[in-house]
Amino acid sequence: MASAKTKKPARNAFPTRETLEERGWEEVGNEPIEKWEKGKKLIGRFVKMRHGQFGPLLVLDTDDGTVIAGCPKILESRMEGVQPGDMVYVECIGDVTTSSGRTAHGFTVMRKRSGAVTDRSQETLPI
Repeated sequence: MASAKTKKPARNAFPTRETLEERGWEEVGNEPIEKWEKGKKLIGRFVKMRHGQFGPLLVLDTDDGTVIAGCPKILESRMEGVQPGDMVYVECIGDVTTSSGRTAHGFTVMRKRSGAVTDRSQETLPI
C-alpha cells in the first residue's frame, strides 16, 4: 500500500509578491514619472539626474515629497551647472522650435544655490 507523500516546496522556490509585501518588502524603481505640459511647474531641491527606461530623469525633493520627471534634451541642457542641493524652479513654457526645426517642449529653469542668502537684510554689499 503506497503512503501518501506530502510534496515539499522546492528549495529554490521564490516567495510570492504578496508574501514579500507582508514581510515588509516594497517595490522600487517603478515610481510615477511626472509628464510635462505647458504651464507645469516644479520647485524643489535638486537631488540628481538619473537614467530611466526611456531616457534621463530629473529627481527633486519638493514640499510634497520626491518628484521624478522626464528630462528632455532641452531641459537637460538648462540643468547644466545645477548642483545637488541647489533649489530649482522648472516651468514648461510650451512648444518651441529647435535649431534643427523640430518642435519640443521649452523650459525656464531658475536656481538658488544651497547656502545662498534668502533674507536681503543679511546680505553684505561691497561699498
